[in-house]
Amino acid sequence: MLVVNPLGPTAGRYYRDGPDRGTWCGGGAAALGLEGPVDPVALDRLLRGRHPASGEPLPLRPAPHRRAGWDLILAAPKSVSVLAGLAPPPRAASLAGAQPEAAAAALDWLEARACWARRDGRLVAGEGFLAARFDHRASDAGDPHLHGHVVLANLVRTHDGRWSALDGSALWLHRRALAAVYDLGLRHALEARGLRAGWALRGDGSWDVAAVPRAAVEAASRREAEVRGALPGAEPTRRARRAARARTRAAGSGGDWWAAVTAAGLGPAQAAELNHPGDAAPAAPATPGPEPALTAAVEQRLRGERSSWSRRDVLVALAATATTGATPGQAESWADGFARGCLPARGGRLSSPAAADLDRAVLDLARRAPPGIGLAAPAAVAASMERRPELDPAAREAVRRLTGPGRGVDLLGGGGAGEALVAQALVLDAAREAWAATGHRVVVAAGEGAARRWAGLAGLEPAGPTAGSVVVVDRADRLAPRELLGILEEASRVPAKVVLVRGGTLPARRSALCDGLEAIDATLGHVVPPATAGTGTPRRDDVLTTVSALDGLVSAWWSAGGGAHLVGLGPAEVVELNGRARRALRAAGVLEGPDAWLAGRPFAVGDRVIPLRREAGAPGSEGVVVWVDPGGSRRPPAVLVDWGGDRRRLDAWAARHVGHAYALTPAGLRVRPGRALLLGDPSALGRAAPRVDLALAAGLSPPGRARALEGPERLPPRRRGPEPPGRAPAGREPARDVPGLGW
Repeated sequence: MLVVNPLGPTAGRYYRDGPDRGTWCGGGAAALGLEGPVDPVALDRLLRGRHPASGEPLPLRPAPHRRAGWDLILAAPKSVSVLAGLAPPPRAASLAGAQPEAAAAALDWLEARACWARRDGRLVAGEGFLAARFDHRASDAGDPHLHGHVVLANLVRTHDGRWSALDGSALWLHRRALAAVYDLGLRHALEARGLRAGWALRGDGSWDVAAVPRAAVEAASRREAEVRGALPGAEPTRRARRAARARTRAAGSGGDWWAAVTAAGLGPAQAAELNHPGDAAPAAPATPGPEPALTAAVEQRLRGERSSWSRRDVLVALAATATTGATPGQAESWADGFARGCLPARGGRLSSPAAADLDRAVLDLARRAPPGIGLAAPAAVAASMERRPELDPAAREAVRRLTGPGRGVDLLGGGGAGEALVAQALVLDAAREAWAATGHRVVVAAGEGAARRWAGLAGLEPAGPTAGSVVVVDRADRLAPRELLGILEEASRVPAKVVLVRGGTLPARRSALCDGLEAIDATLGHVVPPATAGTGTPRRDDVLTTVSALDGLVSAWWSAGGGAHLVGLGPAEVVELNGRARRALRAAGVLEGPDAWLAGRPFAVGDRVIPLRREAGAPGSEGVVVWVDPGGSRRPPAVLVDWGGDRRRLDAWAARHVGHAYALTPAGLRVRPGRALLLGDPSALGRAAPRVDLALAAGLSPPGRARALEGPERLPPRRRGPEPPGRAPAGREPARDVPGLGW
């Protein structure tokens, strides 16, 4: 198991106070003369970007904002930890030694591939990692838990002797392969120590000692059980898990894990039978050879996940398929042999004849789909677009192509913009209305969360046991070829028209199997302008369009003085709602002066903001922008935020962790009190559903409010003196001629 945690400058305290003094490792540590046990003061200085002895800054140009480093947590399977914990001292030390051996080998493997500095937009090779490894044999609850912390400082020296920041993107690029190399190396080291119990693949893709009962593993995982018991409900957030873990850690764990594991069926006698090396020296562990069975299994696993793969993907598949361990060198050698039998693919990737055949089958089936299915009556198409004056000519053309006698399988793109979900929803909402008026049933093939987002944005219902005559496929560019082929084969049997959505509820991939089809461009990949007041505004008995649902929520929010929270089920909806709320405030004079654009977001004086991460502020807090500098040719933009008396100036780097406070995701709503105005179904909010005062969704008639908005929930004062001229007083009814606010 691998966990990668970014570190702050004060993270050295955790390791300084731990039970293990640690060991310096990596070529960068050797370059500074660091070896043997870790000096806590030296580690603390390195995490701050300073020389371990003199305390002088190491980079030539220290950055004002820098990441201290990363904590790579490499953990053995719990079954191995339990066996080591039950073994007598000499045998326990032998088994426990496999973990640091595998961690050291995995770090060497990573250092040879991910040690880079970035200068002037290009990568420069580094001389080695500057790291410290801390090996632990127990968890904070006292349970057996073999794991190591590799503290990787954000420093690397290049061939010219200069120190720079480490390019962290390479760590994320190799993280799955690093976990695979560690897993294979750990199994190899354990087999070399005589562990011959065999391995079993668990449901989450990790391996455990086959003969260790699952009940014994759970009995030795008291901290996880305590955290689950301390969670407030069935839908825990990351914040709730952190709070529950902190409470259980403070309370301490009672009882004896040894007794619990023995009661679960694994006592010292049974453990000795599993891990006893015998009288003779253990034989060398078997290595994954090029036998056809393993090669076929790895190829089948890769082919089931994607059309082409990298060398890193091969290592991941090998670790998930091989029943024996391997050193990093042996794993790389096996991957080299496997690659020689593959076909070259785009971007230096690999493929296979079977994968290429599967790709061709998918594209052939898509291109041969009959064009006469999923047609909408021309009058229905015209009526649908007449109700949507906000559609531009390109979006209207997309609707006509989807509903007309084109192909049985269409690919809906997003105009090449980074966030295209709302633009795609506008097109699909108009097409859905035309299809429904012609008698077609339109469904979306997506996960539960994604299906709820499509229901709120475009009125699409989730695919169920009964197939629809039009099937919209979310994230089609991320589906495995076999999965996509199954959808197309089922549609050809119904028959049904298929609309493949590129990206959808996730950002689109640059290269995907469905790119072999000509894409219909949704074109609007930016914030959608509000409908003109009085034009296209639906009556109360009308079915809502995407834009009218968005406008209706913002209108209700404005009528309540902005005190309730606009809530979208995903980030694209939140961006759209925040943009519409800001336009309403700008039109009413609440926001003053020009916008300063930082981290892709506009900020103006009067904007309400919230922290998106703990680095920016406490969860649930709120601030007000009191000063902005739009910047210039030689001056970067900046803003000044008042966090309830504590004023902070934010530059572009710091503003990455600050967002607008008008619209929230469900996760954000859980940490902020108040009522909610939701784009979607309230059941998607779980325990927070009773907080919804108004829920609107495309394709549905506007419901009555569940309850009146309670109290005079108004925009808070801006804490900067008298109200500016032209701003509407807090208690005044908003102007009804503001574009986008009419109902």
